[in-house]
Amino acid sequence: MTDRAVDINGDGTSNIDLFNTQEIKQCIKDNLTFFAERGQGENGAFSINENGLACEGNQPFTTIESDTYELINNNRIAFGIRSEMKIMELTKNKLVVESQETLDNTDVIVTITFQKS
Repeated sequence: MTDRAVDINGDGTSNIDLFNTQEIKQCIKDNLTFFAERGQGENGAFSINENGLACEGNQPFTTIESDTYELINNNRIAFGIRSEMKIMELTKNKLVVESQETLDNTDVIVTITFQKS
């Protein structure tokens, strides 16, 4: 979800809901995201893995992005490489974050919901 409509797939239709439209490829929608803790005093490990429906050029079930992260004041996630995420909601099974991104040459705030399965 974004705070303003964008057309990232180039079909001429701008959307706010990127997940439930065709703005994001199906092979991206099934990716798995992992936040793993490390030892005390160390940053956590973050990774995105292809699931069974791999995008062109990638193998299924492989890591396509990795980074480190640190939880700041229980309301922000700072990464080594990625854009910072602001925590909007955090429960045992759900994490909702916002991040500032540039999509379709437009600066937007992207809301992402991670569900534990």
